[in-house]
Amino acid sequence: MQQTQQTGQKQTLHPPQQPHMQEDKFKQVANQIRDLETRQKQAADAIISADKELHLFNTIKNEPKNMTVAGVDGGLHLRRFHGADLILTRAAAAIFSIENQKLKKTRYSPELIPQPKPYCLTNALDSEESMISASIHRLREEITTAICVAEKENVELLLLDGSIFPQNADKPRAGSKLNTEYNSLLSLYEKLYKTCEKTNTTLAGIVEDSRGTIFCTTLVEDHAKKLEEKNKATALKLTGNKKTIETSTDTTLLFFAMKKKQYTTPQPYSKDPRKHPVLKDFPKEIPEKIKVSYLKNSEFDRPLRIEFMLNDSKGTGKGKEECIGGNDNNKSGRIKSEQNLMEKIFFLSSSFRTYAYPTVLIEADLRAKLKYEEVEFALNSVIDQARSTSILLELRRDSRPF
Repeated sequence: MQQTQQTGQKQTLHPPQQPHMQEDKFKQVANQIRDLETRQKQAADAIISADKELHLFNTIKNEPKNMTVAGVDGGLHLRRFHGADLILTRAAAAIFSIENQKLKKTRYSPELIPQPKPYCLTNALDSEESMISASIHRLREEITTAICVAEKENVELLLLDGSIFPQNADKPRAGSKLNTEYNSLLSLYEKLYKTCEKTNTTLAGIVEDSRGTIFCTTLVEDHAKKLEEKNKATALKLTGNKKTIETSTDTTLLFFAMKKKQYTTPQPYSKDPRKHPVLKDFPKEIPEKIKVSYLKNSEFDRPLRIEFMLNDSKGTGKGKEECIGGNDNNKSGRIKSEQNLMEKIFFLSSSFRTYAYPTVLIEADLRAKLKYEEVEFALNSVIDQARSTSILLELRRDSRPF
């Protein structure tokens, strides 16, 4: 629709822009992107110089030969109707037994292709709360599956697709009808942490596309002062790129600053958990155990954000054989150090040069993802059996005749 401009009694149409004018705007945006990348490369060079004094990066030295690792992922579909919202969700775990750097056996929990679970939201939720409720349902299925694996499978490493905590977007506002569901979800997370500690299973969350800034923030707020005491010239170089560092995400700078097989020195998930909108909802001792690091698995891909919790090795490390495929004895021992953890994640993520992501999570994603045919069959089954004339009317924007 063409825009109009009111002038007294007359309306004038804005003439369409000429192709060359539009081309100039495209070029302007492209130049802006090129300039940003140039500044980020300069900032990365300053970070590399600072690494010599601050030891920001570590290098993986060994390749693990044996491990038993599980990956958990979930699928979600939300369909909004006139009087209710329908949710379909599914969680799946893939479990790899690796011996001599070869995949010996793959098994799944709760089964090879779990059936999706339907839920109906009828609490008169607004659009934002509906999305939050759907996310809580998905996370609940994922964490329940993760607890099952930690309890019943003898895995040394349990990987979650995404963060090790719920995110800000998953938290309802104060006074919301969803607070009971949210608190129940937090209890499940606490149970997962305790179960992993009891069974001596290392828990880690792998964030596929991170926009975190914890590395950049710490670099500017803490490391810059330390660097000034050690090497003023390098400190000056770093502060000269302060604005670029402050306005960049961690992975955009670390893509240029890190080499393959490097990982950042792990740091706390939050400097002040009591002020974090989600961490403050957990007992104090839990956030203190969680650390964050970035791992560069390929020279052609961005670093992975890894959130993890190492155990004190007091757990039993034993599980029952109740997930599909039986259980193998863990011949590689438990993860005892951050270096050991990064070595295992690097091994799992180095299969593809342009998509460096743990293969066990790729497999879990394939099992959890909801296919179009599954979604339509499930929703149509509910609609047909409900026989509702108004509640399940499609939204107007989804049923326009034009």
